[in-house]
Amino acid sequence: MNMKKNILLSLGLILITSTLFASRYAGEFMRIGGGVRALGMSGAFTALADDGSAVYWNAAGMAQLEKGEVGFMRSYMYDDLATYDFASYCQPLPGNVTIGASWARLSVEDIPIFAEQLDPTEQLDAIPDGYFDSSDNLFQFSFAKRFHYDLSMGWNFYEVPFEFNFGGSVKFIKRSMHDYIGSGAGFDFSFMAETDLGILTELRELGDLKFGVNFKDVGGTNIVWDTESKKEDNAILGTQMGIALDQPIKPLKLDLRLAFDLEYLFEVTRAYGMEIYYNDLFGIRGGYDETDYSAGVSLNLYSFYLDYAFIAHDLGNSNRIGLRARF
Repeated sequence: MNMKKNILLSLGLILITSTLFASRYAGEFMRIGGGVRALGMSGAFTALADDGSAVYWNAAGMAQLEKGEVGFMRSYMYDDLATYDFASYCQPLPGNVTIGASWARLSVEDIPIFAEQLDPTEQLDAIPDGYFDSSDNLFQFSFAKRFHYDLSMGWNFYEVPFEFNFGGSVKFIKRSMHDYIGSGAGFDFSFMAETDLGILTELRELGDLKFGVNFKDVGGTNIVWDTESKKEDNAILGTQMGIALDQPIKPLKLDLRLAFDLEYLFEVTRAYGMEIYYNDLFGIRGGYDETDYSAGVSLNLYSFYLDYAFIAHDLGNSNRIGLRARF
């Protein structure tokens, strides 16, 4: 119970004092991520982004989907004191175009208020003067377009196929804390390239090499609060890029995916992920992001994917479960 009180107090203090560090933490909740599969790989998903969570990780990746997909994820975080939900929908259209939408929500309830003292750590065992709730909502609407290009290697040589995907997301943010509401809007731009290593190297057993980049909050995303001062928080431009190998092992009916992500936002962070699928029926995965690790499994039955991930974190480990359906 003391651990829960400490975590809850920490969350409350972060929320209350976030305006002091607006430039650094204004969009922190938007970095939690979406999709159980991607989080099971510690977020090393920018170059893969081949399911509905691509709306969050790399909108350009939506163009890889051949069928529509809807997905939902729920997680209880920070020792079950916060709830995080993520839902997404993607739909391919004629002309190699795909559209998508997602919703993410982080909510913390019953945060205690100690109005009589400036230092609430001295009243952890006292009766609070009241409680308040906090919620952060992120809505994204995305578009992706796929282009094919055959690169000629010259006379008497061969052509190397490339797939180029371009995407963008318009995002809307609504934050609620106590009696105040903050709202804002932003834009992400993303790109993905893919080629066949088997053709490029003439080693037919090799798979596909993918590269992806996602520019988040292009031009900055301002969140304006309805306080008297109209306080503004600013989420600055962040860049996430990745490289991945999608390698089939046909004799064993396996698909092996290795991914590496590099993110820059105030500092450089790295994430590593791996996934193995058997005959598109059962998958296992794992990841590491320099501080924490993750692991997960998936089961596919009749185009329904049940996903589970374990995420280690210094504020409390979390279990995340999700369901995806393709149609």
